[in-house]
Amino acid sequence: MHSVKPIHLAYRIAQQLRLAYWRFAKPALYGAKIMTFNDAGELLLIRHSYGKSNLYMLPGGGVKRGEDPQEAALRELREETGCAACDVRPLGVYLDTSMGARNHIHLFTARTDDMPEADGYEIVEARFFALDALPATTTQSVHRRLEDIRRGAAQSSVW
Repeated sequence: MHSVKPIHLAYRIAQQLRLAYWRFAKPALYGAKIMTFNDAGELLLIRHSYGKSNLYMLPGGGVKRGEDPQEAALRELREETGCAACDVRPLGVYLDTSMGARNHIHLFTARTDDMPEADGYEIVEARFFALDALPATTTQSVHRRLEDIRRGAAQSSVW
């Protein structure tokens, strides 16, 4: 059995409190995520230290009051993976109500030449995956957004 680092335990507790509040208050939230590709066409995915920590998902997080969603996506990418991005383009705005809140997610695509490194606190893994070799535990929302890119347009506004 492996021990849980105190910082990871703190993130897990904070996440449970946040989710309880969201289920009760159902606030309107604004988030930003970014689909970042390298020159080989591989997609950058992360795993959190809290919540469903086995799931691979896109880097991202909340948009701060007065912050531009694209700047939020780039900030989250830097904070979570250490990567900077270029060729940033908006893909769409999606609604995620799966955790109780009404989260409006601004999604962007981008490219990076950087090698990702997980921050070790919030993020326990950050790495590139070939599109035909995504981990079995990649979230369905990642698969739906990849399909949006293949089709050239969002098929739904639901995250």
